[in-house]
Amino acid sequence: SVPAGEAAAILKHYQSDASVKNVELDHSRKIASAASDPSYGDQWALPQIGWNNVHGSVNPSGSATIAVLDTGVDASVADLSGELVPGYSAFTGGDPTSDPNGHGTEVASIAAAATDNDSGIAGVAYSGVSIMPVQVIGADGTGQDSDIISGITYAADNGADVIVLAFSNPSYSSLLQNAITYAWSKGAVVV
Repeated sequence: SVPAGEAAAILKHYQSDASVKNVELDHSRKIASAASDPSYGDQWALPQIGWNNVHGSVNPSGSATIAVLDTGVDASVADLSGELVPGYSAFTGGDPTSDPNGHGTEVASIAAAATDNDSGIAGVAYSGVSIMPVQVIGADGTGQDSDIISGITYAADNGADVIVLAFSNPSYSSLLQNAITYAWSKGAVVV
């Protein structure tokens, strides 16, 4: 135990002493913490990716905009309050901040729900993330490549760092691939 201001000099002294087998500075450790969100316990995937090991210990300093290309994102959901940036709807009269299906809101919440607010779930990116709602899938859960392509282009042109496409189809489309390649050229990660 030494005064903090002298620790480095004393460490160096002991490291050069042949009679000292080992010496190092004392490090502080912190236990992993669980989020206070009521549905956190149901989020089996977070511990699988080590989220609980960084939550409360690591405070991300960066920021990212995640474009969620889906059925829209319900702006009235408390967990996403203040996290939405302007978005886009491929549908005439559509509103990207409404979600007639719920799927897009669920995807956005998994990524960016507010954490430790005693509400809903804990978002994987518990700070520093904005959601860009891009409505390209209809209320019935289906969408057309042409709408998805326009959504990818919008997201890439409007600063999305990550573009999430939480839907699938086994068919290949060269035009869809061209849109994804375009997004890559703008620096976006497409998931």
